[in-house]
Amino acid sequence: MKYKDLQQKSIAELHALVRDLRAQVLVSRFEASQGALKQNSKVRALRVQIAQVLTALNAQQHSA
Repeated sequence: MKYKDLQQKSIAELHALVRDLRAQVLVSRFEASQGALKQNSKVRALRVQIAQVLTALNAQQHSA
């Protein structure tokens, strides 16, 4: 998801998105430990997305 798209979302939507992404990280880490994860970079990509969402969330909270 692009940062411009994140800027247009509401604070509640961003909180929900962070929650969903963190759940995906948990599942991906579990799959990686079991050897079932095919894309090893998926966990890192999800963590980067979480950071982008949190950045957009903090920017909206400080501007409001």
